[in-house]
Amino acid sequence: MKNRKHEPILFSYRDCDDFAAYLEEQARLGWHFKEIHMGLVFERGKPAEIRYRVEVFPKRREEDDGATWETKEYAAYCEAAGWKFVGSVRKFCIFEQMEGEAVPIVTDEERLANVVRAERGILATRWWQMLVVVFLLADDFPPLFPVTLILVLCILVQTISLVGWSRRWRRRLREGKGLRLASRGGTAWRVVKNTIFECLVYIWLCISIVGLISTAQIGWIGAGIWVMVLMVFGIFLIFSNWFRGSDTFSGVLMVICLLAIMAAWGLSMGEGLAELTGTANRPI
Repeated sequence: MKNRKHEPILFSYRDCDDFAAYLEEQARLGWHFKEIHMGLVFERGKPAEIRYRVEVFPKRREEDDGATWETKEYAAYCEAAGWKFVGSVRKFCIFEQMEGEAVPIVTDEERLANVVRAERGILATRWWQMLVVVFLLADDFPPLFPVTLILVLCILVQTISLVGWSRRWRRRLREGKGLRLASRGGTAWRVVKNTIFECLVYIWLCISIVGLISTAQIGWIGAGIWVMVLMVFGIFLIFSNWFRGSDTFSGVLMVICLLAIMAAWGLSMGEGLAELTGTANRPI
């Protein structure tokens, strides 16, 4: 019987309360959260009632894994309020309630503002990436355009959703209702909505590669390059969603994708031109 297990981090910043509830449920089953290392790490122990709190700390970056010095200062502040810092990844900070009474770390208004700011940062990065793709690569790589348009629509829907979500909760807070950061559709819907963008990017890459292969004269080396691009991108896709949480590294993935497409396209076209040149120079 194993005493340790790893679980994926399939939570967005709007799912902080779902995240905390998941950790509490695992504790009641005898699995106690220990750290974040290639996912959530749990160790087997006695079932216990442990209260967790997950907050978005705006001074962290998407690339952060461990506790930065700003995070350590924040952790000391939260410990004075009765919350022990137990882990962090991206802008998530996880706290466990200490013995005795604990007070809220931030107000609901501040909590909502932190989440909206973090989500806006992700969407701003995605808009910038897609605009670069549309204006720089659409003419040279026609097969990219239809799926790129789908990705743009996906980001637009996410932007509208964030605006509506934030306005709805601001109105509810003005009415004196509490903030609840959780998904309405349960676990399945949370997983879908938090991974759909990366999955669409992967489909975008696959269609792009198929289209470019069909329009370029390439040999086995060129085809092998495209397969390697798909494999590498797939590995990064799994890493981003399983080990660090959804929305992570989407910018890095997009840049790697574009560089890989341009490099593979250049090598493939070079090989095709070499074959054509050899054919042209071959004696009749």
